[in-house]
Amino acid sequence: MNYFIFSSKKYGVIPVISGFYNEYSIISQTIQFSIDEGETWNDCSGEIGLSGNFIVGEAGQTIEFLWDTAQDIPEIEENVILRIGATDSEGNIIDFIVSNSFRIDNINTPLEVFAKSPVYVKLQKDNKFFVRLIW
Repeated sequence: MNYFIFSSKKYGVIPVISGFYNEYSIISQTIQFSIDEGETWNDCSGEIGLSGNFIVGEAGQTIEFLWDTAQDIPEIEENVILRIGATDSEGNIIDFIVSNSFRIDNINTPLEVFAKSPVYVKLQKDNKFFVRLIW
């Protein structure tokens, strides 16, 4: 079972949590967005200098990516789509998971105060989740 989830917040920095369960360790993931119904795809910019491609850990491990939507979509887009793909340690390419379309609005953003907290989620072989929040 492969998955990704993201915040209902649709502006600024959006946490995107993804995970792939595979026989071999996942060694890289690609997170991309499209604003033209999937005709073209662009790497998502990370808040902490990450690009849309990055290294992850063992099979079943998830990673939180902080997508800086203001850098990639500085105004308003009505139909944004995310997709996430992966490559395992044997070089196998795992098909992209694609989201439904959603709206990003980086013009009319409310003021916010928040604290970042790391999230660790592990998908086990029996498809059960192990979740740990570190405060």
